[in-house]
Amino acid sequence: AGKLALREVLEQEKCGRGRGHRKAHLGQAGGGRSGGGGPAAQMVQAGRKGLRFQGEAQGVDELEVRCGRLREHREQDRRAPELGLDSVRILSDFGPDGRARRSTVFADGLNIPIGVQPLPRGSGLSSSNGPGAKGDTVLVFSIPAIWRLTDTDGDGRADQREKLYDGFGFKDTHGMSSSYWLWFDGWVYGTHGFANKSDVVDRQGRTVTLTSGNTYRFRPDGSRFEVFVHGQTNPFGLAFDARGDLYTADSHSKPVYLLQAGGFYEGINREHDGLGFAPPITTDDHGSSAIAGIAHYSAAHFPFEFRDNLFNGNPVTR
Repeated sequence: AGKLALREVLEQEKCGRGRGHRKAHLGQAGGGRSGGGGPAAQMVQAGRKGLRFQGEAQGVDELEVRCGRLREHREQDRRAPELGLDSVRILSDFGPDGRARRSTVFADGLNIPIGVQPLPRGSGLSSSNGPGAKGDTVLVFSIPAIWRLTDTDGDGRADQREKLYDGFGFKDTHGMSSSYWLWFDGWVYGTHGFANKSDVVDRQGRTVTLTSGNTYRFRPDGSRFEVFVHGQTNPFGLAFDARGDLYTADSHSKPVYLLQAGGFYEGINREHDGLGFAPPITTDDHGSSAIAGIAHYSAAHFPFEFRDNLFNGNPVTR
């Protein structure tokens, strides 16, 4: 915390010095903020977009970007946890290259929404998304809760927000509530990340405590939340196969597990229930650093050797 505070002070000093230098430089360049179309203004805009360019203004604009980010983070620090700067977007109009040509905001004002699960329209899984619904409903984790966001009038933006499960810890924000997967049994499965302690309260007032890595499941109407398996270090990513078996990706234990309901799994500072840890399905740990994302290939489009295999994301050690 002391290092972060010192860094912020240094950044503020740089920002203060940078403003004076930037004013002088823009004056020399013959333009400014109010000019809008001058060379200096164009360079500032380019700098904010993250583009690199040559010339003396580069250092000034890079400083402007850093100062802007510092101000944004400090603004977030002053906000209530429920009022964030993030959003959930709808990607559509996909071209032949697989890229979306349209991106629209479904919901904003969110805080690190790393768990997202759209609900099938007209499925009856939630009261807001039953027959006759004009828009979509999405379950979203945003600190410190799981929310149900609904577009009631069909304009493509969520205009109704309901808190379903409150009380998630966010001491360590790189592993919170994520990896949502709606399965045929009507439950939404998800993962809980490392170092956080959560006392999750459902809409009936029942509390379930999660400590560090866990996999859980919940009803999409807020009626029930329960632990599915105990343990792992920082699971991030879920996948079902055609048989209905559930797998997770994890770091600092094993990169993939086949989960057995009620089982206890190894991980940093984890203990079992006296019956031992549930068995792993691989002894290759991949270095087990920053394992994130898992997919099971059950289709028949790829060559035969791909079928019935699991694929992990591992950007660090391999």
